[in-house]
Amino acid sequence: MGAVFAFVEKYLHSCRKNLISAELISRDKQSGGMPMDVEIDLRPPILLVRLSGELDHHQAVRMREKVDRELARSRPRAVLFNLCGLTFMDSSGVGALLGRYRKLAAAGRHMAVCEVPAAVSRITEMAGLARIIPFFDHEAAALQHLILGAPEPQKRRF
Repeated sequence: MGAVFAFVEKYLHSCRKNLISAELISRDKQSGGMPMDVEIDLRPPILLVRLSGELDHHQAVRMREKVDRELARSRPRAVLFNLCGLTFMDSSGVGALLGRYRKLAAAGRHMAVCEVPAAVSRITEMAGLARIIPFFDHEAAALQHLILGAPEPQKRRF
């Protein structure tokens, strides 16, 4: 088991070294939207998407476009959304995540979500996302699941 964790830690370290970062427009002047950053880290076979800030209607559109472009370009086997930096998410964010899941599943690919902050967990619970998409408490556990086929966490019951 220690070798597996060493592999995942080495993988995480190499991912961070080769980070491809893209910042979405930080403020939508018409809507008064708050900033959101999207970091995309491509380490075949995984596309790691780290979100921070507020994922509202306007930012969800931009996030979806950015992720879809990268999916078309790199065709990863799986995508991991790390939400640890989100401070807010509305139903548009839920729809954007669910849409990426459906798109990936239709292509025979996989998706997981990890490190959901307390400020965001309520809406993900109300939407029942964890019943559809595998959710993990830690990025390393999610990567282990996506890369090595480790078991999914037990489905949450709300």
